[in-house]
Amino acid sequence: MKKYLITVLIILFGLSISKAQSGRMSFKNEDISQLLSMDIYTVPNSETENLIFLLGDQKDLWVYKYDKNYKKVLDFKLDNNFHGIYEKVIGYQVRGNSFDLIAPNSSMKKFEILSFNIDDRSLIKKEADFKFSKKEKYLNSFQVGNSFFLLSSDKESTLFIRKLDEDGEFELLKKFKLDEFDNSGTQISLKKLYTPDLLRTQDFNLFTGFNGENLQTINYRMPTSLSVTSQKTKIYQDESIIHLVMEIEDEFTAIGTIDLISLTMEKNIIPYIKDEYGRYNDHNSYLYKNTLYQISASNDAMILQIKNMQGQVLNQFTLHEGQKKIEFSNTPIMVEGYGYYRYNRELEEPKKFLRKLMKSDMGINVIEKNNNFIIQIGSSDDREASSYPNFTTPSQWSTQISVLLDKDYQHLSGEIEPTNFDLLSDYQMNKRYKISSYVHSNQESVFLGYYNYPSEEFRLIEF
Repeated sequence: MKKYLITVLIILFGLSISKAQSGRMSFKNEDISQLLSMDIYTVPNSETENLIFLLGDQKDLWVYKYDKNYKKVLDFKLDNNFHGIYEKVIGYQVRGNSFDLIAPNSSMKKFEILSFNIDDRSLIKKEADFKFSKKEKYLNSFQVGNSFFLLSSDKESTLFIRKLDEDGEFELLKKFKLDEFDNSGTQISLKKLYTPDLLRTQDFNLFTGFNGENLQTINYRMPTSLSVTSQKTKIYQDESIIHLVMEIEDEFTAIGTIDLISLTMEKNIIPYIKDEYGRYNDHNSYLYKNTLYQISASNDAMILQIKNMQGQVLNQFTLHEGQKKIEFSNTPIMVEGYGYYRYNRELEEPKKFLRKLMKSDMGINVIEKNNNFIIQIGSSDDREASSYPNFTTPSQWSTQISVLLDKDYQHLSGEIEPTNFDLLSDYQMNKRYKISSYVHSNQESVFLGYYNYPSEEFRLIEF
């Protein structure tokens, strides 16, 4: 946490907020220490649409309750005893006028529950009886309405689904085997590919939970960079549906789709394009809802194929080295650098774009706006990236184009209007302070929350 300006995650999964309901809200807190580090958590109630803001330094914890119209209902202060080995909150559970924050220890084996009761203004901390065995590893956590789910796996490619119950214990709901996918009657074993190395964990943040070195989490409501989508193994969340998507060498995209409500799983294999020249030697994809956007590329060609979950091609766009321009791109080929200043330049020749794609990690991103789709294709090199999203080193580079498609995946001409994520990014880049930002988005807006130390004020801003 920084001394001057703190920005925080607004975790509003499943909460519908419109521009008519909130433009901005703010409240003062003059008691927060200027010297101590601070954490802020946000807990929505998906049934009542009430919202709880928690502001805590190393000594005190302030609780603010707001209704769905952003009118303050109450606020009070408690002693903060949530510091120690369990400090990284990965989710919450709401039980009437009580709510629980869930935090793992550093090894992600054990969990602590911090329970609040709004009525009697009490706080209880306890360690959950459950802990992972040596053979099982944490993959991710998911928020579905007011409920909290855990996803884990073992060395035998078994997926475990657990849910936090009202007694604060993790109940095992279902096991799924992920070692075989059926492809037109052919059994393809993924056991050797789904190794423990894939589960190694490196980076934690409150927005996505615990991300593995080769396992990235994507939520459609959150802004996602090409450096994230360029990873070859990703987990997507769409309300109560999660998709585990794996790029399998030069063969296919494997998709395991799990419904956390019905506790069912579907498996799909979607092969990459094969051409007579064998020119495509790198592949990646982005799954948006139930549509897969697959890209295949080499130093002299690239193809974007849009497919349904059965592998049927809905549309495709191609690029070859000899072309003078990228006909389906709505933007120039942009090379951007982020550091103490922002650097932009254009590439004129498509062949240079292809070289850039192959030189770094190739990724694709999909954003829905006004019933159209914005497709970002490019590569990203974040080897020297700082931990502060808007205060990065000059060696963080990206090269990309953007494509605008209608709801039937047909190309639309014209300029692409800035998305809410773009507006948020510009807002962060223009800040004078080092900030760590976390956001929530619904289909219409992005919300940023931050505490400003000089003005001693917390603000929620809508973009």
